[in-house]
Amino acid sequence: MSFLRTAVIALGLVFASPIVVSNNHSHANHPAPAGQDHAAMAPDFAKLDTNGDGQLEKTELPKDHPMAAHFDMMDKDKDGKVSKAEFDAMHSQSSREA
Repeated sequence: MSFLRTAVIALGLVFASPIVVSNNHSHANHPAPAGQDHAAMAPDFAKLDTNGDGQLEKTELPKDHPMAAHFDMMDKDKDGKVSKAEFDAMHSQSSREA
C-alpha cells in the first residue's frame, strides 16, 4: 500500500510540473502568423477601452479575443486592469520577441 501511495504521489508531481513551468509564458512560444508581427497585430488600445476609463478590464475584451488569454500576463501590477503603459510594454516586448 505504501508503494502504491508513493507511486501515485510521484506521478502527480510529474504531471503537475508542466503546469507550473507553463506559467512562464512568452510570445516566443507562439509566433505571429506568417507575414505579420505582433506589433502589427496589436489592436488600438482606445478601441478596446470601451468604457473610456484609460484602462482595460477583462470584461472589455471579447472572450475569443487573442489578448484575453494574455490578460493576466499583461496586468503586471495585478490590479485586475491593464493600463496603457502595461499594454504598450507587452506589445513592445512582443515585437522584440517576434
